[in-house]
Amino acid sequence: MFAQPDEINDFVDELYAFVRAVLTEGGEPADYHKGAVQVVDAHMRLFVLLDNHGTDEQLGIVALRELCRIDELTLEMVPDRMKMKALAHDWLRPF
Repeated sequence: MFAQPDEINDFVDELYAFVRAVLTEGGEPADYHKGAVQVVDAHMRLFVLLDNHGTDEQLGIVALRELCRIDELTLEMVPDRMKMKALAHDWLRPF
């Protein structure tokens, strides 16, 4: 059984907002940010910011910079919905 498209889109919207807020509040570009996002509960949209942590997909942890892409107009790192959507398929899978 796979996650429904609405559930995936809702997850991506929430994760996108979380990552954007972290980048806005942190004041440093994503490519210099050493933090990571841990998905505590994908279905309930519970995320935690971890300091100085790399990616560990088995624990639902992804480095913040890996959730971003380079904006072609500004050349800044911005949250990437497509990367988040790809990860959502794994995180929203029923156990």
